[in-house]
Amino acid sequence: MLQLSYVLVYCVLLAPYNAYAQSESELLKLGPCPKLPHPLPKPSFKEKISFVGVFTDIKSIPPGSGVNTTVCERKDFQNSKDLTLIGTDNKTYYLLYSCIEINFLLGRTHFEAATAFVVPKGPDPGTDKRFREALDKNRLSLKYWVNLCNV
Repeated sequence: MLQLSYVLVYCVLLAPYNAYAQSESELLKLGPCPKLPHPLPKPSFKEKISFVGVFTDIKSIPPGSGVNTTVCERKDFQNSKDLTLIGTDNKTYYLLYSCIEINFLLGRTHFEAATAFVVPKGPDPGTDKRFREALDKNRLSLKYWVNLCNV
């Protein structure tokens, strides 16, 4: 179920850029998906969790993308095999990395994002810093936060 959520979020984020995706440097990066230097083992979380947002290279959400900030939906956590855990405390938050490779006629590119999950009560105040540290540790330049709901 969560895997479908990721696909839908990426479709919403990518759809407005589709017309100029080959020339939009903030969205697609040249070459294959990078190898992460510090991935973590699979998470062992068994409670309800909320998918709160995404770190991307997209500077802002395009108008008409359909992304709004409502109250976060709580779901059972199920780690997808397509996602790599890069940050967690195994109690209040998880940061999962995903990369989608796209083969165009002119070469291979990729779109990458890091999805953030938090427990229903919300992360502690230092979680934002830990998210950034996990991105830096894995040499990911995902600078921008797209908030998808409010905890």
